[in-house]
Amino acid sequence: MKKTLTILILLFSLFVHSQNDKITNQNIIELKKSNISKVLILKIIDDAINFNFDLSSKGLQELTKNKVDDDIIVQMMNKQKEIEKNSIKVDNVIIKGFGLFIIENNIKKEIVAHSSSGSGFKGRNIIIGLNNKTSENVITNTNPIFYYSFDNESKQNESSTISAFSTIKSPSEGFLIKFKLTKNDRDLVIGKVGMGGFEVRIEKENRVEYKVEKIKDNFYKIEILENLKLGEYGFIFGQMNPGTANRIYDFSVR
Repeated sequence: MKKTLTILILLFSLFVHSQNDKITNQNIIELKKSNISKVLILKIIDDAINFNFDLSSKGLQELTKNKVDDDIIVQMMNKQKEIEKNSIKVDNVIIKGFGLFIIENNIKKEIVAHSSSGSGFKGRNIIIGLNNKTSENVITNTNPIFYYSFDNESKQNESSTISAFSTIKSPSEGFLIKFKLTKNDRDLVIGKVGMGGFEVRIEKENRVEYKVEKIKDNFYKIEILENLKLGEYGFIFGQMNPGTANRIYDFSVR
């Protein structure tokens, strides 16, 4: 019996994901009408990744009319609160999780961060680089808006310097740089070495200005203040230290 019920959950989950749909009130009502137990319905709700419950007065009346248990409705409420707390909604697209995101054509894209190939030196210049001539994160909008989120309890994980314990308070503590292409990779001079140590200094023509707006808790909106030209770019947040690997949110405008 237990095996059969597990299979039922699995089949329902596969159906929902294969249809690329969200679990809705109607799905819950259909499960109830199919005599699926309350325990299993609660489990399905708890494991749900894509969901959109209507908990308005009308939605609650419909659930009650179809004899959906109060415990199930409460679980639906808790699940909906979870997404509201840890996500934002932009143009009917929900952004949740930690990292850097952009919305293009009503589709959320994550800008995946990569580790630099370390910082090197060329004369007095400090150079940061990434392998490969182009980024796998491709955008087409030349005036994009990004959304950035990090875990308030582990901000240090989003610091640009992977080996450091420095923390950041917002993505305003960083740079958006435009890489120069070499034969096999992307790099840029990010500073110089002097008598007193090193100084981070990115030339004006190699950086792009942006402004940051806090939307809620750990969510920030990053608005680019100029149209981007076709090319290779990267956000570097937090402290940069020569000789260490750096986390770069790189992207290509094509």
